[in-house]
Amino acid sequence: MSYGQSINPKELVSDLRSLPVASPLPRTLRTRLAELARDAVLAWKHGRSARASARALAALNDRQLRDIGVNRGSIPEIARAAAWAHLTMSGLDHGAPWERDRF
Repeated sequence: MSYGQSINPKELVSDLRSLPVASPLPRTLRTRLAELARDAVLAWKHGRSARASARALAALNDRQLRDIGVNRGSIPEIARAAAWAHLTMSGLDHGAPWERDRF
């Protein structure tokens, strides 16, 4: 095709449809095991972070907790939310690793 030559839309569509489509690479057992290991480490790290947050909040007295609007019964829930907060803040909230559909 030379410069200034008009393009026939029907030919363009047929040319595009004739191009090969790349299929996604099949995930091997090795890839799935690596993902499982990565997710297990991630869950462990977030669990540690949640426990550290819970210990820090539990160390506060009732007045300090009241000042920040927390009651003792909600400490575990707040600690878990804080451990996973970076995912929701960055827009990467895809659920916990064990809730994702891997197939």
